[in-house]
Amino acid sequence: MLTRSITFAGLGVFAVAATGLLLTGHTSLRASSDKEAVPVAMLTIGVAFAVAMLLIRYLPARLPVLAVETGARERAALTRQVTVLLAAGGGFALLAGLVPLGDLYHLVKPVVLLGGVAIALLAWRVPSPVAAHRRQIPALWYWAGPLAAVAAWMLLFYAGPAAAPLGDLSEYRKIDQVELAVIMTITFLTASVTEEVFYRIVFQTRLEALWGRWPAIVASALLFAVMHSARLGTGSFWVMLGTIVVWQGSTGLLLGYLWSRYRNRWAVIVLHGLQNAFLGLVVLFT
Repeated sequence: MLTRSITFAGLGVFAVAATGLLLTGHTSLRASSDKEAVPVAMLTIGVAFAVAMLLIRYLPARLPVLAVETGARERAALTRQVTVLLAAGGGFALLAGLVPLGDLYHLVKPVVLLGGVAIALLAWRVPSPVAAHRRQIPALWYWAGPLAAVAAWMLLFYAGPAAAPLGDLSEYRKIDQVELAVIMTITFLTASVTEEVFYRIVFQTRLEALWGRWPAIVASALLFAVMHSARLGTGSFWVMLGTIVVWQGSTGLLLGYLWSRYRNRWAVIVLHGLQNAFLGLVVLFT
């Protein structure tokens, strides 16, 4: 009953945020504080998200679900791990929101998040909840399922009928290509890799073992969204909050479902990386 309540309450937060933005005329979202970022229509975000989620669900229609038989000792260890991870994720979000970290942001984030992972996994050693589940996923769908979802999301978001505009890339083109490649590599490691290891591969997995699939996906997506609160620009608090929940939160739901269905760590890292690096890749290769 509690886990079902967590799922419905979390999804309610997403619904309220999206409805509030639409009713107040905010039909496009500026998903980053970068000056090059341009508003993206909620229709574009919603269509790409919905199609990708449906592909994850039905390719194929049936896949094994994580089933963990935990004794009192294992459950206690997993609970302690989740507590430490929640403290690390919430602590970093609070720190980033209160302290102007500047360029240190990309250093502090992996130290705090991966440090939390190391403490949790070393202090309370239990077998990985997904090791057996991964072996049950057919090899074909381990790769084909994520590939279809990632490709659909990218095509609909960047090349579909309501594709997100690229915006002004002139500032990116002023950067030396080697320097831009280095910046993108650092971002890939500190954002895509670090965040997916923390929020999906470790945190969500342990929540799934304790609560089940959807409570874990929703909870980790909301924590993932909160982490981005310090990266948005100025404006109305409620608009900013709604934008975080709808944009970063829906991304967290998509990545969480992708991870839960296929257990392909490379898929979530690559999708996250493409979202972060797409404009840079356009500049490098055009």
